[in-house]
Amino acid sequence: MPSLGPYVSQPSLKARVLHFLPPWTVLAATAFSFLLLLVASPSLPSQLSRTPSSKANPSLHWHDFSRIRAATRSSSSANVVAPVYLRHLEQYRAPPPFRTIYIVSSWLDTRPILADRPPVLTLVAAMQGAPFINVQNGSRFSSNPMECFVSMRSASGQERFGRSKSTVNGIPDIHEWDKELVTVMYNCPLQFGDDEAPVDWEGAEIFVTLSLPTLNPPSDVFTEVHHLPKLDSAQHRTGHGPTGVCLPPLTGDLYAPFLRDFVAYYRALGFTHFFPYLFNPGPETLRVLRDIARDENIRLVRFGMPAGWTWSGVHQQKPNRNFHVDPTLWSIPGVGSLPPDVELGLGGTVNGEYDVQIWYFGQGVAQQDCNYRAMQAGMRWVAHVDWDEYLFLRPAHGKSWPPPATAMGGSHFTEWARTVERLWTWPETLNFASSQHLGVNVEKVTEGMLPASFTFLSGFGCIKCQPSGNPPESISGRKVQEGWPGFSWERPGFAVPMVFTSPVRQEHWFGAEQRTKYVLDPWAWWSIGIHLPGLGYAEHATSRGFCSSSYGSSPRSESDSDCASNLLRTLGRNTVIVRTSPPVLTTTTPESNYGQGSLFHFRVDSKLSKDMVEFYEAADKFSMDVLEGTEGKKILAKHRVEKGHWKSQYGEGDSVALVQDWSIAEVMGEAMLEIMERKQEYGATKWLNLRVSRGSNRFKNFLEGRAKLSDLAWWGVLGSGLAAWARVRRR
Repeated sequence: MPSLGPYVSQPSLKARVLHFLPPWTVLAATAFSFLLLLVASPSLPSQLSRTPSSKANPSLHWHDFSRIRAATRSSSSANVVAPVYLRHLEQYRAPPPFRTIYIVSSWLDTRPILADRPPVLTLVAAMQGAPFINVQNGSRFSSNPMECFVSMRSASGQERFGRSKSTVNGIPDIHEWDKELVTVMYNCPLQFGDDEAPVDWEGAEIFVTLSLPTLNPPSDVFTEVHHLPKLDSAQHRTGHGPTGVCLPPLTGDLYAPFLRDFVAYYRALGFTHFFPYLFNPGPETLRVLRDIARDENIRLVRFGMPAGWTWSGVHQQKPNRNFHVDPTLWSIPGVGSLPPDVELGLGGTVNGEYDVQIWYFGQGVAQQDCNYRAMQAGMRWVAHVDWDEYLFLRPAHGKSWPPPATAMGGSHFTEWARTVERLWTWPETLNFASSQHLGVNVEKVTEGMLPASFTFLSGFGCIKCQPSGNPPESISGRKVQEGWPGFSWERPGFAVPMVFTSPVRQEHWFGAEQRTKYVLDPWAWWSIGIHLPGLGYAEHATSRGFCSSSYGSSPRSESDSDCASNLLRTLGRNTVIVRTSPPVLTTTTPESNYGQGSLFHFRVDSKLSKDMVEFYEAADKFSMDVLEGTEGKKILAKHRVEKGHWKSQYGEGDSVALVQDWSIAEVMGEAMLEIMERKQEYGATKWLNLRVSRGSNRFKNFLEGRAKLSDLAWWGVLGSGLAAWARVRRR
C-alpha cells in the first residue's frame, strides 16, 4: 500500500483493535464505563443523595471546613457587600427560577430565642422573579426545592456538617413585582441531620450556601454567617436604645455638597449611627465621605453589583467597569478591599438604573442587609430614607426640638414617639386573622409598649423656589439675626443649610402607602419594603417559620400561640401613621397634644449641586465668608426664582398647589443655629465633627476679647512681679 505522505497520520493501535471488534462489544464497554463513573464519582446527584450529612465525609468539598473557610471571603473584607453567585445551580441546570441565585449576606438570627426556640439561619439574596413569584399570595414561590448546606466549627473546635430544608419569600414591595431579579429571604434551621443534641452555636464559625437536595455544592459558593446579638427583652420593651439611619446605594456626585448637612440634621433629631451604602460614588462624594467617615458611627458599606444584575453584563458575559472612580482607589476608612478575582467580577452600569435588572441598583437587597447590620450594631430604631429626604418631627406641646425630657428618659426620638397618637394602620407585626386563629390578644400582650413602626406622609419640596418673607419670630431666629446681621431668609448665603431656607412644598401630602417612609424597630420585622415595613416577624414565624407547626388549622396549637405571644411581648405591635401638622405660614402653629411629623423630599438639581461643589472649593482656598458673603448669595440667587415662577421650578405641572411652610425653620431652629456656628468657625467643609461653644458670635467674640484682656493682665502681673524682684535685688 503506497504511503499517504508525511502530513497524514497512520492509524493508531487503538483504532486497529476497534476495527476488528464487533460493534456490540464497543457499546457494552461504553455502558459499563458509564455505570462505573456513576457509582464512583462524588459529583453526580445519584451518589450525593445518599451521602450522610451529620458527620464529615472527606470525599466531599462541603465536608471540608478548612477548604470552605479558605475559599470564602471572610469578615476581614469589612463593610463590603459582594454577592456570591451560586454558579453550580446554573452549571447543573437547576429548574427556574432557582437557576439564578445570588447570596448577598447570611445571618444567624437569634430572635427565636425569645420564644424558647433555637436560632435560625437567614440568607438575604437576589434571584429570578417574574413570572415565578406570586405577589398576590404574600410574594411566595409555587415551590422551593432548595436546601441549606451548613459547615460549622464551634468555639471549642468541633466541626459539624448538615443540611436542612429552606423557606423562601420575596419582599412585599410593588417596585419589584415585574423585575427580572427580586429580593428574597431564605430561612432554614441550624441543624445537623438527625442529631438532636444542642448546637453549640455561640462564638462558632459558620458557613452556609444553597443547593438542590441531590447536588452537593462546591467549596467556593459558601458565605460567612454573621451573628446577631441576643436581645434583652426587658430593655427592648422600654424603647430605649441607639437610633440609626439606613441609606440606599449612592452613585455620582449629585448629593456631594449636601451630605454633611444631612448628617448634621439627623444628628440633631437624635439619630446617632449612619449606614450609607455606596455603589458608584463620584470623586466629590468620595472626598466628603473620607472626611465624615472618621466618625466611627458612620459605617460606610460598599455595595458591589455582579455582572448578572445588569443587562449589559449578561450580554457581554462580564461586568462593565464603568465607574466614576475605580473602587480600588476609593480609600475610605472602614471599607475593606476584595481579592482581584472578586473585584473584577463586579461592575458599574452602561445606562444608569435602566441597565439594572433589579430595582434601583439593588435598593431592596441593600435595605434588608442594612436592617440586619443595624441589629448587629444594637440599633433600637432605624430610619429608612434617601439622601434628599428629611424627617420633620414636631414635639407635643412644644414649638421647638428637642422634646422636653420626661422621667421615663430615652433618646429624643423615643421621647417624641411616646407622644404620637395611636393611629394604627397596615402592616401588622401579626396579622389580625392570624391573631384570631392563634387566640392571641395582641393589644393586651403589647400593652404599654411603643409601636413597632412609624410611617410618615411625604411631599416634594422646592429647593429652587425663593421664599417670600420671613418665618414667624422665634428665639433661634433672633439668635441667627444677632449673630449674622446680614442674614436674609429670602437670599441666604450658599452654605446656609437649604433644608431650613427652602420652605416651599406641595400643599397636600401624598396619600398613605404612596411615597411614605418610616422609622421602625428593626427587630420587629422579618422583611421591609421601600415605602412601608414589610412582613412582621411574628407573622413570619407563625405562618412559615419556627412557630408554624399548626399553620392552616383553626384554632392553632397552644405551642404556636405561646410562641407568637412571646415574640410580641418583646417586639411590639404594628404600625402607626404619624399625623401631619398644619403648615407654618406667617404665625406660629397652635400646640398639639400629640407628637406630629412628616417627610420633606427635596429633589436636587445637578447644576445647583455642581455650583455648590465649586463654591465650597473656592471658599476653602480663599477663606471666603460662606454664610454672609456676596459671592455665595449671588450664586444661589442665580438658581432660585421668585413666587410668581415657583411652579416653573417645582417640576410637577401647574395642577399642583404649593404652600410656603416654615415648619422646619420654626421647630429645628436650634439645629440651624449650631450648624451655622460650626461653619462660621471651621469653614464650609471641616465643620461636621467639630463642636463650638453655644451662643451667638457676638458672645463668642466677647469671650475671645475677655481672653485677650486676661492675657494682658497676666503679663502685667508678671511684669510687676519681675520689677519688684529686681528692686529687692538692688537693695
